[in-house]
Amino acid sequence: MKVLPGTASTAAEVFAPCVLVTRPQHQAQQMVSALEQVGLHVKVFPLIEIVPPTQPHLLEAALAQLPTYDILLLTSVNAVNIAMQYIKDHGIAVPETLRFVSVGPSTQHCLQRWGHSSTAPASDYTAEGVLELLKGSEVAGLKVLYPRAEQARDLIVPGLRERGAFVDAPVAYRTVATTGKADALLDLLLRGIDIVTFTSSSAVHNYVALLGPRLAQVPAKVQYASIGPITSATMHEYALPLAFEACPYTIAGLVDAMTAQE
Repeated sequence: MKVLPGTASTAAEVFAPCVLVTRPQHQAQQMVSALEQVGLHVKVFPLIEIVPPTQPHLLEAALAQLPTYDILLLTSVNAVNIAMQYIKDHGIAVPETLRFVSVGPSTQHCLQRWGHSSTAPASDYTAEGVLELLKGSEVAGLKVLYPRAEQARDLIVPGLRERGAFVDAPVAYRTVATTGKADALLDLLLRGIDIVTFTSSSAVHNYVALLGPRLAQVPAKVQYASIGPITSATMHEYALPLAFEACPYTIAGLVDAMTAQE
């Protein structure tokens, strides 16, 4: 296990850091379990919440026409659960010809729990990785349904359209900031948090916004861990020092980064 600066360096005295998980409450347990399994202490403080889109009828209309699509592109566990729950609740037929494309092992496993298999996940779980995954496929003339997060980066849709695909990308969910808990967050940071983890740029934005001027009171010993380069870039915008970055860009990769031997 990595020994933090200022802690003992002998094997018998290795310090087990306390890690702050900032994922939405309903998604935190996977990460909590993974961290506890390797002997780390864990606190949970959700920085964002997942809420329905402001125009749900756009997603509903697209899913109602699912049999007319060739590819269903799912890039997050949230998108899988929202889309598949609607499909199940409304008895929408899933054609055998529909190709499921999921990105990342968590998304793929979630889709499998709904009884569907997908194209193997890309090695890079970013928007660029999605396009690379589909690069070798002939998508020209195909209809792609891409239920997305409202804050998703605007790369996948134009990238697929440049390849000749017809793309519908209704918003499936939004991430909204946790509010009114700045004092509680700072209190946690002052009472022994060693590592703050971020699994999205939205969480980084809200961490800084929530603390505001209180950010200067965060102890210098607090380190920051990122799920991947996009989140890391957002941290860099706020001058939050990056101590750990996941590779691959998964929860398991993030845990490995924080517990790797020097």
